[in-house]
Amino acid sequence: MAVGPIAAGYEDEFRSSDEEDNFTFTIPKQRTRGLKRTGSLKPSQGPTLSVASKSSRRKQNEEFRKSMAKERSLPAINPPQNLYQDLMEDRVRKNLGGFRIDIPDYNKMEEEEILEIIYNQHLLEKTINRKPLIIDDEVGLQNLKQKLLAYDEMGVDFEGHDSHSFLGMTSLVQISVLKKDIIIDPFPNFSNVRKFLRDLFMDKSKLKIFCGGNNDFKWMQRDIEIMPASVLDIQVLHKLVQGESVKSEPVGLSKLVDIYMGTNISKGEACRDWRRRPLPDELVKYAQSDSYYTLAVFLEMKKMLIKQNREHLVVKAMLQTLEISRELYKWRDQDQKYFKAALKEAGGLRNESQNHLFSIVCHWNITTAKLLDLKPNLVLPTTVIKSLVLQQPSTMQGLKSVVSSQLTTLGGFVKGLLRVMTECTAFFEHTICRRCGVSGHAAGMCLQKKSKAGKDNYYDKHPLQKIADTHKHNVNYRHNKNARKKASQQEELFLLLKKL
Repeated sequence: MAVGPIAAGYEDEFRSSDEEDNFTFTIPKQRTRGLKRTGSLKPSQGPTLSVASKSSRRKQNEEFRKSMAKERSLPAINPPQNLYQDLMEDRVRKNLGGFRIDIPDYNKMEEEEILEIIYNQHLLEKTINRKPLIIDDEVGLQNLKQKLLAYDEMGVDFEGHDSHSFLGMTSLVQISVLKKDIIIDPFPNFSNVRKFLRDLFMDKSKLKIFCGGNNDFKWMQRDIEIMPASVLDIQVLHKLVQGESVKSEPVGLSKLVDIYMGTNISKGEACRDWRRRPLPDELVKYAQSDSYYTLAVFLEMKKMLIKQNREHLVVKAMLQTLEISRELYKWRDQDQKYFKAALKEAGGLRNESQNHLFSIVCHWNITTAKLLDLKPNLVLPTTVIKSLVLQQPSTMQGLKSVVSSQLTTLGGFVKGLLRVMTECTAFFEHTICRRCGVSGHAAGMCLQKKSKAGKDNYYDKHPLQKIADTHKHNVNYRHNKNARKKASQQEELFLLLKKL
């Protein structure tokens, strides 16, 4: 099997490790602040939380600062959208609203399948003593599909990147089963990875285990365009074990590992840039540990619940997780967030004409950002837009002097920006918003619903009256086609009767 740049040194085969651990479960004595104290711990209750010491928190903060400093010292990343055409096409389609989310017909596993998984007891080691299998080609996906047929439960985790993509993107997918950890790189072979993950996550016979899967479920809708079947979140299960409300503050994976496995894991690399290739060894280990310990904690929780005759909580956690996974991904929020933030920074413009121009340049900016798959502020920051509106350059040289810091990002789109600057001021001085009928902003900046009165005003007061009249005529023609046909038939009948 061919391996890519991040897979070097990790292409070992599956190894057999069917033996179980003789692990003695221990309960920490300390508690987390804010948790309700319930006296002595009874056998029917789950383990309690321990408070991280100040020294450990200080150590974690220091590790985080070092990791961010190391990230800044590394070379700049070539965006994967620029390297892989199918990835870029998929990003642009979704940025422009082309979502086709599939919802499985079934909601949960059959009762017999759930019980078989619950009572099938295995454990994982407290420390990771195996290398992950990293897959980034079609052959590897086909082999993985066959190997996963033997497993009914798997730990799953996603790593994403939001800073340099309009909606964000999934950068890694980690899957852990009893004998192996798999890391899938979606960038080089996005179309095949997407198809593989769709088939896997919509398979109701396999239990997919997450830790804090709220974002993972939304990313599935965004990147894979599915709502998964047969899922369980160990954070939800932990709340049920503790008897806490579903809305209570969730417990992170490192704390759950400490509670149920009695070991500490470091999470200091969470904010690193997951687009980087080749992926550093420390990030490979971090990604592997997420899915590994998610599965390991679930196995320990399951073992404890069976001893306490509370295995019904697993089924309850699955139902609650399924409900969480059905929350719809709101991709349109990105537009509204940008427009609202831009409008707040629009202060200081001198007249209504400048407000018009500011609104239309913002609308052009977000459309260009979708085509480039970048955040709008990476294309034209709001401060640059404000400078454009105040100076209103009418030549290419003048425009480039204002947006000189963004010329590399804009590329050929700078010609379209010049046209907006030279033509749209006069255009929007007399234009009424087609949504609300109020002047002062472009339709893209309007937060109100469409109204017929607003459309009529837009058509009547459009500065390009000829085009507006033609458009209005076409609209009326389509709406009144049946009425005209009926009137024509009545007229023909009248003329026929008149001849008789």
